[in-house]
Amino acid sequence: VSPLPDASFTGLPATLCLNDGSVTLVPAVSGGTFSGPGVSGTTFDPSSAGVGGPYTIKYVVTSGGCTDSTSETITVSPLPDASFTGLPATLCLNDGSVTLVPAVSGGTFSGPGVSGTTFDPSSAGAGGPYTIKYVVTSGGCTDSTSETITVDPEDDASFTYSSGTYCLTGTDPAVIPGGSQTGGGVYSISAPGVINPSTGLIDLSASGLTGSPYTITYNTFTVGNPCPDTVTFVVAITTAPSAVFSYDQAAYCQDSAAPILTYGVGASGGVFSSLPSGLDLNTSTGAVNLLTSTPGVYTIDNDIAASGGCAAANASTTLEVLQVDSALFSYSSATYCVSGNDTFPTMGVNATLGGVFSISSPGVLLSTAAGEIDISASGIGVFTIYYNTAIVGNSCPAEDSVQVTITNAPSAAFSYDQAAYCQDSLNPILNLTGNNGNWSSVPVGLSLNSTNGAVDLLLSDTGVYTVYNTLVAAGGCAEVVDSTVIEVLQVDSALFSYSSATFCVTGTNPVATIGTNGTVGGVFTISSPGVLVSGATGEIDLAGSGLGTYTIYYNTTIVGNLCAAEDSLVIDIVNSPGATFTYNTPFCQGDTASSLPIFLTNNFAGTFSSDLPGVNFVDVLTGEINLATSSAGSYWIYNDLAASGGCAAAVDSFQVVINPMYIVPLNDTICQGDSILLAGSYQTVGGIYSDSLLTALGCDSILQTTLVVNPIYNVPLNDTICQGDSIFLAGAFQTIAGVYSDTLSSSGGCDSVLVTTLVVDPQLAIVAMNDDTICSSDPLVLSATASGSGVVEWFSDVAGVNSVGVGNPLTLPNPGNGTHTYYVNETGGACPSNIDSVQITVGGVVANISATPVTGAIPLNVSVDGTGSTGLITSWAWDFGNGNSGSDSITSNIYNLTGSYIIELIVSDGVCFDTATVAIDAFGESSIVIPNVFTPNGDGENDVFTVKGTNLASIQGEIFNRWGQKMFSWTNLKGFWDGRTLAGEEAPDGTYFYIITAVGIDGEEYFKKSGVSLIR
Repeated sequence: VSPLPDASFTGLPATLCLNDGSVTLVPAVSGGTFSGPGVSGTTFDPSSAGVGGPYTIKYVVTSGGCTDSTSETITVSPLPDASFTGLPATLCLNDGSVTLVPAVSGGTFSGPGVSGTTFDPSSAGAGGPYTIKYVVTSGGCTDSTSETITVDPEDDASFTYSSGTYCLTGTDPAVIPGGSQTGGGVYSISAPGVINPSTGLIDLSASGLTGSPYTITYNTFTVGNPCPDTVTFVVAITTAPSAVFSYDQAAYCQDSAAPILTYGVGASGGVFSSLPSGLDLNTSTGAVNLLTSTPGVYTIDNDIAASGGCAAANASTTLEVLQVDSALFSYSSATYCVSGNDTFPTMGVNATLGGVFSISSPGVLLSTAAGEIDISASGIGVFTIYYNTAIVGNSCPAEDSVQVTITNAPSAAFSYDQAAYCQDSLNPILNLTGNNGNWSSVPVGLSLNSTNGAVDLLLSDTGVYTVYNTLVAAGGCAEVVDSTVIEVLQVDSALFSYSSATFCVTGTNPVATIGTNGTVGGVFTISSPGVLVSGATGEIDLAGSGLGTYTIYYNTTIVGNLCAAEDSLVIDIVNSPGATFTYNTPFCQGDTASSLPIFLTNNFAGTFSSDLPGVNFVDVLTGEINLATSSAGSYWIYNDLAASGGCAAAVDSFQVVINPMYIVPLNDTICQGDSILLAGSYQTVGGIYSDSLLTALGCDSILQTTLVVNPIYNVPLNDTICQGDSIFLAGAFQTIAGVYSDTLSSSGGCDSVLVTTLVVDPQLAIVAMNDDTICSSDPLVLSATASGSGVVEWFSDVAGVNSVGVGNPLTLPNPGNGTHTYYVNETGGACPSNIDSVQITVGGVVANISATPVTGAIPLNVSVDGTGSTGLITSWAWDFGNGNSGSDSITSNIYNLTGSYIIELIVSDGVCFDTATVAIDAFGESSIVIPNVFTPNGDGENDVFTVKGTNLASIQGEIFNRWGQKMFSWTNLKGFWDGRTLAGEEAPDGTYFYIITAVGIDGEEYFKKSGVSLIR
């Protein structure tokens, strides 16, 4: 009887999209034939099969005269409609944005000028044709459609005149065309103005004066370009101008509302100025900012320059800014004790004196002129003290206020719930009846929280401690301290051990060993029915206790210490094991039956061996014999069991016989699908087989055998399929569970199964989460909606071969920038789910700064370049560390003050952010100062000769006497000469000469030679 060939195959997913590429079908055994819709050779093409299904793909293979087949199903999903409308073939650059309307929403538009579902021609720029693409995914399938558009440039209709105002009697003004103006257009003017339509020259006298200015328009419609443009300019024709103006008051306090400017009839603003300096005046509008102006009297001028044939005009007015009183004052504290001293205020540096103090009720002031607070009379509460300068009589009085709190003296009272605690007790409970302060204890060793007074007993040393709660002096209240005493008691140690956790019932009685720091004198006990020889030593009576598992306890209560303890151990008492075993011998070479040894109760496997070579063990620790590789013969097999847990070693043996091949029947007949051992191997195909092996007891062979293989109708017995699959039973393809009868049989006597029970297992289902976008710094979290009864596994390939992990959700390391597809299915039942997929787009940006220079003298102009940053960057945000910022990828900043600054760049792609920094050092100009006399007399003043300077990087100094002999030298910034020789002797009074070489951090070099007088 020959076996059926393996007709299984892989490579066919459960679902494909219509536009997916072809997949290759990989059979377990080649040489067969694939069939089904969309199949060509070993390839399945979804576009050839068309939308629909499930399609059945069948593989039929013949091998050794036997034929078998396997079928798989696949569904070809339709593509979503990726078409869209709303995009014209042409737009002008100055046309507004258009909305793109997809047939199926949820996709993504891309292309120049596209943002979301909008196309903006000004963003795309003139040119084209540009390709606008729409990609949409639905039902797991993705499709795209592209449209093109051309953006035509807009005509340039720009123009100006030399002024916006002309005198009626002036020279007719000519137009000034824009730099790239489109010529050939037409100029026009609002009625009753007169203009040359070709040149734009305005006829002033013919146009005349009018109540409203004239609007001049230039349009390029007549040029004939696809995108014409129109620009306007307003011109007024007037008589001579007037600059008359005034403000609503002649004088203002600095904290008043801003002055209101009014023009005279027919007047207008020109350029405003003021004298003397100090007035914050807007030169364009004449507006005055009083708060930032210096008090004083100012003359303000309005100058209108000559223009358009009209003469210049000027007018002026006077405005005074008055000083506002300062009512600033303060007290030494914001909180005072009711038992403390009365307190006086301190006036601000520029405060206006002579005002009046007052206090909110029921507060009491000892003096409204001095502002002294009567603390005890005012009592506990929150009071507001006011100071007002109105009584002083200045034009601009002021009032200010300060809030003061008067409180009771605090209490630091507290206690703990006990006076003494064992180290393993619950931590003490603090009863705080006063205020929480700073906590401390003496002596050292108590684990005390200095913030809240909590004690950790386990971390504390044993001993007696005094605990303090200290409230520091504040708000006029003196320091307050309270204390209590607690004791931490030593806990007994009940730790003990035995030499082993397992003992033989026939072994020596074990005795307990007390731990290194254990408390001696306690009592041992054992769980029933265990027996101890001694409760004092913990010796176990093994024979008296018998077989079983026992718990031994050690308790120190009897010792009499305040903090007793108990500990326990578990031991096992077992029988001495045996090594006796048997085999189901004799064996024949090549037998597939079990060759494991058989053990009686309390007999176990040790290490197996044989007396003669020829026996091969599958595992010497189990004793299983490999009959396929062992030689025929008679062997003694030994089982050696090593000593363990107080039990002695054991050994036993058994004789095993391995005979040559079993007898092969002559001219036998088998059914298709069966096999028989002939000529040294299992045969499944009919034919004549020769065998020259000698006979042996129980395993005779013959010289020649004729094998006949009869066919069989292969109906599966009690088969199981998955929901949605089908199987051929009782003459039809069945999909519903049930019992089916089948009476087919072969002429060779190989009957099929008469009754088949079909079981239909449910199909697991899984749907991956929606496609997502994350940053390169974020973890990757994959999740799916599953049936909940199986195992969710994720893969990096659609075939589900390369697993990346199991779990739902599953967190993975970030895979890096780009688009990554993951596949998921659910297994664990008879019918695993189809594979679903999710697409993860990883974005991210990396900030990088190039700064030049990074150090230098002020003013230091630093150029920064952020274009070295990577990613799809949409914004740059600069913080230059001196209050300035920027938003261009390349920019610069000037540092006018010395110091160290940190430039920070934050780049973003709209989703992800990154930051980079660079340090800037701005220093000032260097300088050097050298004295001409010093007095080393030890009075602490001018005792050494040294170089003083600013921003110096290095200094070298040498001192010589009048004969050129070197007296001293130094090479550091803090070096000096104390008036002594190199030998350490005092140099006499007189004139000495120095050579000073220095370098500033700004690169400036100094070389100084001169004399210095030494006077003691």
